[in-house]
Amino acid sequence: MQKFERQNQDLAISIYGWSEKHLIPIRIAPKTDRKLIRLLLISGVDPITKEDAQYYCLIKGREGLGRLAGYTTKHERRLYVCDWCVSHRTHDPKIDAKYMEDCAGINNPPQSASTPEEGKNIYGFKRYIRQMDVPFIAIVDAECFTKKVKQKQGAHTEAIQEHEPASFDY
Repeated sequence: MQKFERQNQDLAISIYGWSEKHLIPIRIAPKTDRKLIRLLLISGVDPITKEDAQYYCLIKGREGLGRLAGYTTKHERRLYVCDWCVSHRTHDPKIDAKYMEDCAGINNPPQSASTPEEGKNIYGFKRYIRQMDVPFIAIVDAECFTKKVKQKQGAHTEAIQEHEPASFDY
């Protein structure tokens, strides 16, 4: 791929794979101003020759990544998938544009320097209907002293210390 990109200075290629229900990045093109081509690598056994085979399939546009992974909202609106970190986010194009501006890619972890606005920085649990009913919770803490020992326990295992309980609380 690198040789192909050197010969075609206006193109960048990203290759993705598919595993069960997950989109897997195999090769992510560096973030440049070049036109990005997204390919899906399909591997398997050729039904005619019965030999291992690999095929590439073109993924059309960023929305194609979302359709491929089945990323839609409950109202069938599309979700955007980032070309570099392969995470899906919002259905709002303005938020997506800001995210793409901030995302530096897999080689440089995505990061953004921003502070939350006053009044919009509070999160709270609102869907109490989804809460699990638990009658009680038990939390136990135990403190132990360790005593050095040398004991054979099987052919390949040797105990080097033993725990003696000192206290516990619940």
